[in-house]
Amino acid sequence: YRYKIEKEEGSFMFKNIIFITMSLILFSCASTQEATIKNISGITHAGDKVHIPINKNEHTVVLFLSANCPCSNSHIPIIRNLSQKFKDIQFVGVHSNYNERKANTLRYFDRVDLAFPIIHDKESVIAKRLGALKTPHVFIINKKGVIVYNGSVTDASIATSAKIQHLENA
Repeated sequence: YRYKIEKEEGSFMFKNIIFITMSLILFSCASTQEATIKNISGITHAGDKVHIPINKNEHTVVLFLSANCPCSNSHIPIIRNLSQKFKDIQFVGVHSNYNERKANTLRYFDRVDLAFPIIHDKESVIAKRLGALKTPHVFIINKKGVIVYNGSVTDASIATSAKIQHLENA
C-alpha cells in the first residue's frame, strides 16, 4: 500500500512539473510575439483612401462605430469633444458592421460630422486585427504601435448615464 501511494504521488508530481514547464513555455512565447500596429489604412464610405501611420503622433485613438447602434450613437458628442480637446492625438473611426447599408452609413457619418476619417472596414480586417467586439469599442495605440488601452468610451452603454469617462481618462 505504501508503494502504491508513493508511486501515485510521484506521478502527480511529474504531471505538475510538466504542466508548469509547458505553461512557462507558452507564456514566454505569447509575450514575445506581441504584435505592433504600424498603420491603420482603408477606404472611407465616400471612396477616399486613408493611411494613418501610427508613429506620427504620440497616440492614435481607433474607435469602432456604428450608424445603427444606439450605444455608439449616444457617445458621438463625447467622441467629438475629445477629438477637439486632444488635437495632438490622431483619431480615426472604423465602421465594420457589414449588415448596415452603405448609403445609410455614409449619410449618418456625414450628418454627425466627426473631424476625423471613418474607414469602411468592409471585410472586418481592422476589427479582427485589433480584436474589436462591439460599438463603440476604443483602442489607444502608442507611438511604438502597442495598444495601451482597449475598452469603452464610458462606463455606460448610453452616454448620458455615464459616471466614468474611460476614454478621456485613458
